[in-house]
Amino acid sequence: MRQRLAVSTASAAKKQFLGGPAVIRVADTGFKGIGKFFPLSLLEANAFDKAGQPNDLDNNKYVADVYGIDAENRGILEPYPEDKYRDHGTEVASMALGGPLMRDAITAGPPLIKLSFWKIFWKRTGPISVKDDTLYQTMTHIENHTDARVVNLSVGSGDGNSVRMFVSTLRAAASLNLLVVIAAGNDSNDISETPTFPAAHGGQGSEVAERIITVGALAPDGTLAPFSNYSQSRVDVLAPGCRIPFSYDGLAPEVLHGTSIAAPIVSYLAGTLHSLGIREMTRVKQRILASADPDRSLQAYTRLGGLKLNPTRAISIFDDALRMQGETFDRYWSWRMPTEAIQVCTSGLSINPRRLLSLSTYSEGGKVRARILKSEFDNRTSDPIDCEAADTQLDFANEAGESKKLQLRDISVLVPRFPFSG
Repeated sequence: MRQRLAVSTASAAKKQFLGGPAVIRVADTGFKGIGKFFPLSLLEANAFDKAGQPNDLDNNKYVADVYGIDAENRGILEPYPEDKYRDHGTEVASMALGGPLMRDAITAGPPLIKLSFWKIFWKRTGPISVKDDTLYQTMTHIENHTDARVVNLSVGSGDGNSVRMFVSTLRAAASLNLLVVIAAGNDSNDISETPTFPAAHGGQGSEVAERIITVGALAPDGTLAPFSNYSQSRVDVLAPGCRIPFSYDGLAPEVLHGTSIAAPIVSYLAGTLHSLGIREMTRVKQRILASADPDRSLQAYTRLGGLKLNPTRAISIFDDALRMQGETFDRYWSWRMPTEAIQVCTSGLSINPRRLLSLSTYSEGGKVRARILKSEFDNRTSDPIDCEAADTQLDFANEAGESKKLQLRDISVLVPRFPFSG
């Protein structure tokens, strides 16, 4: 992953595509270690206010909003000590920086992402809960926060009223080019039948679904984590969510579990893709889904056919990723993309190669079948096309520049380089 990130960052810089850093807003219970565990160099800062001062020096109606917003508007982003989930926000925010495996890569190269902390939980006389007004601010407040591109919501409730402002909020924020990454929840439920909100707004769940990625969790063996919520229509992708290493401020290492941890891994990836050159966040979502590994054993758990996050392939946006049958790794050979349509199905179905997002094959009943995702003319992702694979050959150049012709049946997965001009 780190090697491919370095390759893509260098390519983005050479092509003058490199932007950022994209800001990931983590909306959660509160955050510990700001300025220490979370170095200030990795945080988006509002330079017009001062941390620790109970004043609104820049007159924007938020007190000490240097590194984010506090639901009680006191400028205090630390979690409530009595909250049993007090460490949750810190854990989620750490994963949004790529976790322990990627944090050194973030600091080693050009800054691609930064964090903004949004403590959306508050307490008055009742229980600690999400404050709707602060959830609204999370996605619409742009004063001094104009680089925000990703909002991570690793929170949820079975009560739709607890996030009653969500759809109207996202509709209002649509012009801000945001992508909201939502944890599917940890109830082992099909959320199309037993909804958890706001996760159930994802997939095909609502009019704002194109601005949302809902994330379920994978177990270490690549199966659905036993606690993870799922849905064939509401959940978009499954990401690692079990035994994720975490260590805070010199304490003994531990492992984390949950869709709350899977979601910020996707947030990290989304922010990175934006900074590498994919500016429209709906196309960032498209890239994440198109580069994922389809797994037929997981078809009942996500839309578009059992998608498992593949971060390394996703960030390889300037290269064609090819996996051949029988292999477990990607080759980055160059696909000599034809100018004419290519036939992908024995039925005669052909597609414009510049619209191809991903192609994979599998065997069934002694025949090789092809699964295709393509981009529609409005840049939405098509439903999967599944058909008997044609005998079409595709031409590649290997690392040495030698021509290699492969039939569709030889290809396990092909994800073309991102079509920036498409």
